[in-house]
Amino acid sequence: MLSGLSDAEAHRHQIEKQRLVLRLALAAEIIAHMEHQLIDAGSEISARQQRLAYPPILVGDDIAQCFAVAADGDTHPLRGLAGGGVQHMGGQTSRLFAHSILPVPAYPRTTPYHYDPATGLIIATLHSLGGRQIDTYPRDLIGYGRDTPDPQWPGDAYVALQVVINYEEGGENSILHGDAASEALLSDITGAVPWPGQRHMNMESMYEYGSRAGFWRLWRMFTARDFPVTVYGVTTALERNPDAVAAMKRADWEIASHGLRWIEYKDFTRDAERDHMNQAIRIHTEVTGERPQGWYIGRCSRHTLPLVMEVGGFLYSADSYADDLPYWVEGPKGPQLIVPYTLDANDSRFVNSDGFTAGDQFFNYLKDGFDLLYEEGRQGAPKMMSVGLHCRIIGRPGRAMGLAKFLDYAKSRDRVWITRRIDIARHWHEQHASV
Repeated sequence: MLSGLSDAEAHRHQIEKQRLVLRLALAAEIIAHMEHQLIDAGSEISARQQRLAYPPILVGDDIAQCFAVAADGDTHPLRGLAGGGVQHMGGQTSRLFAHSILPVPAYPRTTPYHYDPATGLIIATLHSLGGRQIDTYPRDLIGYGRDTPDPQWPGDAYVALQVVINYEEGGENSILHGDAASEALLSDITGAVPWPGQRHMNMESMYEYGSRAGFWRLWRMFTARDFPVTVYGVTTALERNPDAVAAMKRADWEIASHGLRWIEYKDFTRDAERDHMNQAIRIHTEVTGERPQGWYIGRCSRHTLPLVMEVGGFLYSADSYADDLPYWVEGPKGPQLIVPYTLDANDSRFVNSDGFTAGDQFFNYLKDGFDLLYEEGRQGAPKMMSVGLHCRIIGRPGRAMGLAKFLDYAKSRDRVWITRRIDIARHWHEQHASV
């Protein structure tokens, strides 16, 4: 027993001592890992430095001239090589904790970031933080800035309005589909949780309402108004309802890919997600007769955008909520267009505890957003407005009336380009090609 301490106190002292040792060991491991990332990244950047017109980046006080951040530091092919870009960090490493070495961004910006999927590296340009020249932060918080570009919408429109119908019913989590548990997302079951190893019959029937009734209500509503639509179609859901697919095609709706399954991809490996993407493209093409040109998975991972760019063939990706206008990111096969989506002008808020409770609330929210963007366009800064819908949610009668009122309101205004996402993407490729 330690002098002056009871047995219980001594025991607690030993436990705290062990915890402290573990914390110190973990901290040392993290520091070593970060140090190795920077050393490896230095090798890559030293080879690239002559090819890239990026200004130098200083880490700590005097460590590096320029460096990149390794997203997969344990596995990229430059492991173990030291170069001129970054030298041994030593005591400087601790200073980097305040600036966080972060993984590959979901949406790198074209101008200041270059992403290399072969090495998992991002090369960033210079920013200033507290007077110190560093930039290890892989997100773009600047975008177009104060003065947005003129999108030059057709007809000199003040706003481009685009409506998405998410078709997911039949592609959700279910043990019938080989999943470990039932679905829990986006339904009228308050506080729903996955049921491991069991079918959730109420959840299944709510999804079935979307494909059996809700879809056709929306189809009639939009086709009666000659209102263009983009469908985010989950491949296995489309495969299970050929009549719905035929109706989409008859109405000339765009059918973009919403992934192979309506499941969470955050824990997928890169290879497993690539396999799902390739399956989705193949089956989508078989079911609809056309390869998808747009991609939106929704429940995405950090691998999703890099895979979209790697696999190629997509005029746009939509797994972003970062802007009111399309924008470009740099990819391994050239620039990739991002056409951002929305989760606020979205009927999913009907099934959130703090969201809409009545159709007129949805109408008012959509109208307010539309009116503001319309006025910005009238003043010389046109934008894009997206609206997100789900067959099983907005397809319910008490909610659908609010949507119908908004469609009529938007149709009543002049200088509005009501269109599909693929048309916005084509317009951007033609009028605002990435330099």
